[in-house]
Amino acid sequence: MAALFEKPKELSVQIFEEKVFLSINPGMLKISRKKPKTNARVSGAPKRKSIKRWTAKSRSNMVSRFSSLDYSEMFEKPNPIPVMITLTYPGDWLVVAPTASASKAHLISFKKRFEREYKLKFRALWKAEFQRRGAVHFHIFCVCPIAFSEFRQWVARTWADVVNHPDPQQKQNHLRAGTAVDYAVGSTKDTPKRTAIYFSKHSSPNIGKKEYQNHPPAEWVEHGSVGRFWGYWNLTSKAESVELLKADAVYAARIIRRWHRAQDITRKERAVRISDKTGRVSFRWQKRRVKRFNGVSGFLTTDSGLQLAECLARAIRIKSQDSGV
Repeated sequence: MAALFEKPKELSVQIFEEKVFLSINPGMLKISRKKPKTNARVSGAPKRKSIKRWTAKSRSNMVSRFSSLDYSEMFEKPNPIPVMITLTYPGDWLVVAPTASASKAHLISFKKRFEREYKLKFRALWKAEFQRRGAVHFHIFCVCPIAFSEFRQWVARTWADVVNHPDPQQKQNHLRAGTAVDYAVGSTKDTPKRTAIYFSKHSSPNIGKKEYQNHPPAEWVEHGSVGRFWGYWNLTSKAESVELLKADAVYAARIIRRWHRAQDITRKERAVRISDKTGRVSFRWQKRRVKRFNGVSGFLTTDSGLQLAECLARAIRIKSQDSGV
């Protein structure tokens, strides 16, 4: 795919200009800038900061990454059944999950038991959220390895055994109502955008009715980092990157922006209204157009990333021929 784009000519004026790259994969197109190398000495990689909250940037990173993954191995078996697993905690959850690390250990243990039970790599996406009572719960997107009803029973038994609440009654209640397995309708290896958006709807950027689902409990925050909010297992990114001239990158971004505008994609936003006569403040929901590539940089999730890349390459080639470059 990268071969469709001509390599930029080596011009002396480009030495001090920033480089622009187009990343291409089936589920996403991304244009990013990369500053030129300097002689500044780098002392080492910066330490990862403690994670304590979910932000709009977190959501953007998650959607971008999930859109760039190759799901072909997840759906390699005939007639795969994609499902969404939900793992919750008992009522007295702090006894078994006093910290984020304890909860993540439960999640990893569940993953290992899946792989031992079915002799398969657990290829999945996961996202952590929080209930109003503070307890964490996990969403896992994967493919059902056996019959749906049997898998649902296995998930319930295994998760209750992993958490292993010391109170017999709590453990029994957890076994009965601690998990859920639902069909993920419409998700296939050829719909990475659908899968990414499906997850993003479970993770608003600290706005809307489900804002509380992204607020970790105070007990976890007091212990420091609350850990990662999302991740994936045994999946890889299938992407190619090509370097573009700055002018070509601007042209490509303009094409993508116009194409996205033509799709007429909207989202609901809560708008504030103040009466001129009474000064009364009211709120209402209204539709706003979703914007992409307001500048040169940005990313676009799509189920036809390769086709769009071919169109961009053809448009840039025609533009270069017309301008005589």
